[in-house]
Amino acid sequence: MKDYHRNDITGFMWYKYRQLKKKILSLIYSIYMRAICSLKGVKLGKNVKFNGKCFVRRYPSSSISIGDGSFFVSSKWASPHSISNQCSFVTLNDKARIKIGKNVGGTSATITSAVDITIGDNVLLGVNTNVMDTDWHHSDPDKRHTSPTPKSVIIENNVFIGTNSVVLKGVKIGRNSIIGANSVVYGNIPENCIAIGNPCKVIMKRNWDKE
Repeated sequence: MKDYHRNDITGFMWYKYRQLKKKILSLIYSIYMRAICSLKGVKLGKNVKFNGKCFVRRYPSSSISIGDGSFFVSSKWASPHSISNQCSFVTLNDKARIKIGKNVGGTSATITSAVDITIGDNVLLGVNTNVMDTDWHHSDPDKRHTSPTPKSVIIENNVFIGTNSVVLKGVKIGRNSIIGANSVVYGNIPENCIAIGNPCKVIMKRNWDKE
């Protein structure tokens, strides 16, 4: 035990208890979700982990795949943030595809595809992030009960999307970019940028490759 913990034995013990509980629950939920994903035809890479149950609905002939080392948190106990729902992966028709790269992390993230959502490697999806490639209902009042044409979404490598953000159809977010909390992304965001707001706009450009 480190010296600075000796003055707070109670806090240290509760911390170790939470860490142990988190590891045990993650192991249990990972085994459970691997079985569920296998039964539902979802392709999982190596060492994909789950903490909490995820909602998975794959439409016949569509595809959902999650790359090596990715992790998804749906348990309210496992996160200090306010989780409003479990992680969700849903395809809406036989042409839809969700492709998630390696080492992607998400907490209470919702991903819904009617055509194609591609998420690159090392992407982080903040608490309650919502990614969709469809508007669900037409903007024309006379067509409100019909579905408009979906458009693909691409989130490139190393993107970080902040808490409660929404990524709408047709969006491409360039590599290394950061989307601030509570943003609504309706247009393309270049690489190496910090963007925030509703609507989401670039406020800073950074070239992390050269820093």
